[in-house]
Amino acid sequence: MFRSPYFLISILLITLLCQCKSNQIKFQDKPDFQIIKSYYQDFIGGQPGNSGTLVFLTVTASTELIPDSLYFQNRVAEIQSQTKDNQKLWIARFQKTTRKEINLKENQNTNLSTEVPEMDAFPFKLQNDEAILLYHQNNTAYYYKLKGLIQKETIFFALNNPKN
Repeated sequence: MFRSPYFLISILLITLLCQCKSNQIKFQDKPDFQIIKSYYQDFIGGQPGNSGTLVFLTVTASTELIPDSLYFQNRVAEIQSQTKDNQKLWIARFQKTTRKEINLKENQNTNLSTEVPEMDAFPFKLQNDEAILLYHQNNTAYYYKLKGLIQKETIFFALNNPKN
């Protein structure tokens, strides 16, 4: 019937192109929520080696909308949700990793590894003041690009247990 190699190759290419098209991320132009305020702050302290960035989003959103994660400055973090005065505050905490202290006397018989863990490729190209919000509504995942996040002053936390 259809024994032409060109026909079979054409069908295969069309199938592959359709699959690639369906895997692309679709961004929402007009989400079902309004962002009232958005900013980020670096933080330092509380414990030795504790630092990172907090991103705050004050939104008006329905109860069916569930925030998932935020992609920001080549990192991704889970969003914590709080409700205050009929507004929702979504907070994403990006913890910076610090070096572990190694006691060589205790670890003299173990092999110390210097391998760097592999990082997955960051899926978005963003400016420093941009973020991608992943949220779910009616069992469907949506992406929304935030622009113009304002950087506020760094927060310095006091030590919880100062050593004497």
